[in-house]
Amino acid sequence: MLVALVCRGQQDMRGVAIEFRAGKATIDTTFRNNAQGVRQLRQLAADVARDSNYRLTSLSLGGYASPEGSYQLNKRLARQRCDALRALIDEQLSVPDSIVRYTMDSYIPWDQMEMMVRNSNIEDKDSIIAALRADSTMVRYGNSATIDGRAKAIERSRGTDAWHRLQRAIFPRMRLATAVFITRRITPAPEVGRLATRPAMSFDTLPEPEPVPEPEPILEPEPEPAPVVEPLDSDTLQNIFVKTNLVGWGLIMTNIAAEYQWNDRWSVTLPLYYSAWNYFKGTRKYRTFVVQPEIRYWFNEHVYAGVHLGLAYYNYAKDGEWRYQDHNGSTPALGGGIGGGWRTALSKDRHWWLELTAGIGVYRLHYDVFHNYHNGLVVDERRRTFFGVDNVAVTIAYRFDIKRNRR
Repeated sequence: MLVALVCRGQQDMRGVAIEFRAGKATIDTTFRNNAQGVRQLRQLAADVARDSNYRLTSLSLGGYASPEGSYQLNKRLARQRCDALRALIDEQLSVPDSIVRYTMDSYIPWDQMEMMVRNSNIEDKDSIIAALRADSTMVRYGNSATIDGRAKAIERSRGTDAWHRLQRAIFPRMRLATAVFITRRITPAPEVGRLATRPAMSFDTLPEPEPVPEPEPILEPEPEPAPVVEPLDSDTLQNIFVKTNLVGWGLIMTNIAAEYQWNDRWSVTLPLYYSAWNYFKGTRKYRTFVVQPEIRYWFNEHVYAGVHLGLAYYNYAKDGEWRYQDHNGSTPALGGGIGGGWRTALSKDRHWWLELTAGIGVYRLHYDVFHNYHNGLVVDERRRTFFGVDNVAVTIAYRFDIKRNRR
């Protein structure tokens, strides 16, 4: 008997692809077919965990980008997407670095793009395929970046129907990261003269978790009687406040607001914000026009709660690769929310006031993504819902009396 145990193996290969939004390197499991890719990865992890003879022997990873933008941007995006997929794999499997191989010779999958164009119904596909076979020498792009000559040749079709078809049908399928797993099932032969059996692993044999004891009920203290709210002084009724937000001025946003208070409990305010300037350079800006009417209920002279609506046009960039603007410059963010604040008099004659305000809201956004340089071209159109802080104000107000109670 030469050996007591002889190993026979059967090799298997599985592939997983995760797609990304334009300019993004975070994995969104709800995007396109990513849910299926995550399920495949979990199934592989379950197979490896269930059978000790099922072994992972090789993992090949790649990250890719579509040809819009500079070489430097696409290289960074491709690496980040590859790292994101590796992190997702590490959550499911223990993969030693010794079996991992990175296949990222080209950050843009040119061969796959040519095959997709050839199999598509894009008009004038021959000219696009000719551009894909153009000189791949790096050329200058923008201020200090470079771009592959093939990508530059493709960009000459911007604005045409062919370019829009590429954006819709081809480019989204190029923004991805891939993983190829090689597994091998090792089948041990029985020892000569003895048939060894091994019980199958079953999750049913795992011990039952200990029951979690229910928490003892917490006796709430009896509520204190509500304080008596005193009415506001008679000379605060029937007033108009003209206000400006110091936080807005700190962001170089001109702003003004008017508030009408018709009794000691209710008022309505209408703030306007406008900004048309850059923050010291053309690639850093927050240009906007905002209207945010609010109706307020005053618990006493100083404290209120309110409900507001919001409309905002915006053009935003923070000195990065991208600039964001409401779709076609005519699709403002729309929504509303709730807020509250505190106000106190600053002067003895009670004409000057200080007001602190904060609010949160929900807004529906529909916007375009541009390359962030002068006359940068649009690369994507997005829709999303924003939920968060939509109002922070430190306000100086002047009160005009329009009616006083006579004594």
